[in-house]
Amino acid sequence: MGPLTGLRVLDLGQYITGPYATALLAEMGADVIKVESPPDGDPFRSWAEKGKASQMFLPYNHGKRSIVLDLKASGERAAFYELVKTADVLVENFRPGVTGRLGIAYESVRKLNPRLIYCSITGFGTDGPYADQPTYDAVAQGYSGLASLLMDHENPRVVGPAMADMLTGQTAAFCVVSALAGRARSGKGELVEVNMLSSLARFITGQFSKLVVGGAEEGPYTRATYSQAYAFRAGDGEVLLIHLSSPDKFWRGLCKALEREDLLTHPVFGKHGNRVRQYEALKKELQPEFAKRTRAEWLSLLAEHEVPCAPANSVSQTLADAQVRHLGIVEIEDDPVLGRIPRFRPPVKWSGVTPDLMSRPPQLGEHTEEILAELRQAKP
Repeated sequence: MGPLTGLRVLDLGQYITGPYATALLAEMGADVIKVESPPDGDPFRSWAEKGKASQMFLPYNHGKRSIVLDLKASGERAAFYELVKTADVLVENFRPGVTGRLGIAYESVRKLNPRLIYCSITGFGTDGPYADQPTYDAVAQGYSGLASLLMDHENPRVVGPAMADMLTGQTAAFCVVSALAGRARSGKGELVEVNMLSSLARFITGQFSKLVVGGAEEGPYTRATYSQAYAFRAGDGEVLLIHLSSPDKFWRGLCKALEREDLLTHPVFGKHGNRVRQYEALKKELQPEFAKRTRAEWLSLLAEHEVPCAPANSVSQTLADAQVRHLGIVEIEDDPVLGRIPRFRPPVKWSGVTPDLMSRPPQLGEHTEEILAELRQAKP
C-alpha cells in the first residue's frame, strides 16, 4: 500500500521518459496500465533475444500491467476510451501531433473524463522553432548545456547514463502528483506539459545563476573546485572521492589523516579561498600522499577523521556494497518468465515501513483480457 494506491494511470509512454515517470507512480502504489501497440509493443522490448527479458525494458516498467490495443483501429480505440473513463492519469511521450492523429489528444479525452490528469512529455514543448524536431537524450543534453558540463572537451564524447530522459521522467512524475493534489481541491483534471529541454535547464540552475550574476561560464570541472571535491588514485590503483565542501573541520580532518598538518598553516593552502583558486596545485600536492596506502585503508582512515569520502564504485561494486544490500535497493532474482532480472525497491519509507520490491515488468499484452474484463464489470 502506497500513497497512490487506488489511483489508475494509463501509460502510453515508450523508451524511457514516459515509462520511467509511470514506474515512479507505480512505486507509490498506483495501478499503472501500460497501453502498447501491436505487434511488438514498447520498442525497448525488442532490445532482447527472443524469449529473454530486455535489459532496457526492465528498469522502467516494473510494477505495471500490459494491455495491447491498436489505437488506429476504431474498435480498439473505443476500448481505450472506456479505459480512459476509469483512469486518474494518462502519460504519453509521443512527438507533437501524434495523439491528435490517433484521436487521443487531451481535448478529445477530457470530454470522456473531466477529472483526468493528462501528462504530455515532449522534447522541446508543443510550439516554438524546435517543437517538431526528433529528440533523444543526447539532443536534450546538448541544447540544455548539460552535455558541456559532463564531457571532456579535449576528447568530446557523450558520457554517463540517460540523464535527460531520467530527469524529465522524474519531473513529469512530480508534476502529475502535484496536479493530483490540485484536483483534490478543484475536482477538475488538467493538461500537464513537460519537456526535456526545460527539465534539464532547471536541473542546472546553479550554473545559469553563476553566469547571469557573476559572468562565469562553467565547464565540467568548475563545480569541483568551489565544492572542493577531489578524486585520487590510491596505492592499489583504485579511485576514491573526497568532498570537503566549505566547513574547515573537513580540511583539518584530511590533513590529520594524511599526517600533513603542515598544510594547515601553509601560506597558500591554509585558506579555503586559496584552495579553491589553487585547486589543481593542491590536487598535485596531495596525490603522492594517497599513493602510499590502498583505497580501503584510506577510506577507513578518512572515516576515523570524519572526512566525507567514498570509493568510486563500479555498478557491480555498488550491488555488492554493504549499505546498498542493507537498504535492499535492488535484488537479483531468477524469474520463471523473464529469467535473471533485477527487482527494485522504492527509495522511500512511509512511517518507518519499507515498501515491497516491485513486481516484475509485464509480458506484452499479459493483462489484456484481465483489464477488458474489469471494464465489462464496471459498466452499469
